[in-house]
Amino acid sequence: MRQLSRVVVATAMLSIALLGGCQVIGVAVENYRKDATRTIPAECVALQAKSFAAIVTADRAIQGDFPMLTEVLTAKVTERLSNPANLPAASGFVPARDVLRYIYENPSWGLRTKSDVARSLGGVDLIIVLELLEYRLHDPGNPYVWDAMASATMSVYDPTSPTPEIAVFEKPITVRFPDKRGMGPEDMNASLVSQALTLRLIDRATWLFYEHEEPYYPTY
Repeated sequence: MRQLSRVVVATAMLSIALLGGCQVIGVAVENYRKDATRTIPAECVALQAKSFAAIVTADRAIQGDFPMLTEVLTAKVTERLSNPANLPAASGFVPARDVLRYIYENPSWGLRTKSDVARSLGGVDLIIVLELLEYRLHDPGNPYVWDAMASATMSVYDPTSPTPEIAVFEKPITVRFPDKRGMGPEDMNASLVSQALTLRLIDRATWLFYEHEEPYYPTY
């Protein structure tokens, strides 16, 4: 009987040690993940071996409050997607300045067919449209606390498809800044908030198309 008790005690102590070891390993893994990244595959591979033009749209209210926003987004999205390090198989693209010139010279371009737009932009294979639905730095009527939010839809159109006006890929995007609540103009200025929010939007919009690294616990 005494021998049996010793076996039971030893077994219990071993179980505790093993459980404790698992907990230690679990904590170590979590600590590692806090600062580590993981590889995320592309959600949309439509740009592989295709040429494209990236267009950014926003309503007059957003453009009135942020006059340069669509230009910045057009340039940065085009830059990211035309970078061979991100999309080595893309066959070509329309420079942002040419896209913007076309938009300015053809204010009713949105009423044209995607096939017509593609031809006007040099016969590209795909039209990428980032439609900005909302962009604000704080809640309406409360400029004392930053609560920035950008909401958009990223769509890809194939002008040669039987249904060129229907997106072959579509994804809603929402990003916010800052992560810490209760911050105001005394903590950071509006320019910094807008820059951070815009960068997050660019990341989420372009990451859809190529393999990239993200934190294990992303903040946006």
